[in-house]
Amino acid sequence: MDISKEGIRCLISGTKISIKNVFDEIRIRPYLNTNLEMSRKKFDLIKDEVLSYVNDLRVSDTEYIFSKSVTTPTIYASTYACLILGMYGQVKDEDKEKWKHYFDFHQNNDGFFYDVNIESKIFHDGEGWGERHLVPHVLIAYERL
Repeated sequence: MDISKEGIRCLISGTKISIKNVFDEIRIRPYLNTNLEMSRKKFDLIKDEVLSYVNDLRVSDTEYIFSKSVTTPTIYASTYACLILGMYGQVKDEDKEKWKHYFDFHQNNDGFFYDVNIESKIFHDGEGWGERHLVPHVLIAYERL
């Protein structure tokens, strides 16, 4: 029988607790633990699949392609890879300086980040994509480092 600390406190303090509540707690608690374990297993499975996919897109320590149908790495793809690796705590200490150098290399004096592989009028003038859109992503990536 597994009763929570809250249930034990109620019993010790004399707080009224119905038999139904104790029964429900005993009956439901193992189910909740099972769901937690299943959720953790699902999380780990998704994490492994995502990291495997990101690794498949890796060109070098800090360069990534956007998809398997693309051959040229871009700052966008690399930024997203850094964000994902950072989210899962997978940016190695020895790689943090490489990532910083990569982002610094792509930053211009105007503060925006550029990449000759995606240089275009849309990149400069676009509202939903381009130099203005990229900045917050890179800033979050810097934070992961």
